[in-house]
Amino acid sequence: MAVLSQAIGKEFIKALGLDGKHVTAIKLEMKTNALVAVDVSYCPEREQVEDIFEIVQRYELVEKPE
Repeated sequence: MAVLSQAIGKEFIKALGLDGKHVTAIKLEMKTNALVAVDVSYCPEREQVEDIFEIVQRYELVEKPE
């Protein structure tokens, strides 16, 4: 029988040690002879992102010479 994501999603979030309040998606990838990859989509609160804005503003995007 098929399993809905809500049925096991909370267990995955707990196993990863995440606060599931803002997690919107989890992608688990296991390829032969490769590292296990976990992609987590997370929607942070504005306060959590404000520090990132300050970091990004310190850098300048410049075109690479051809």
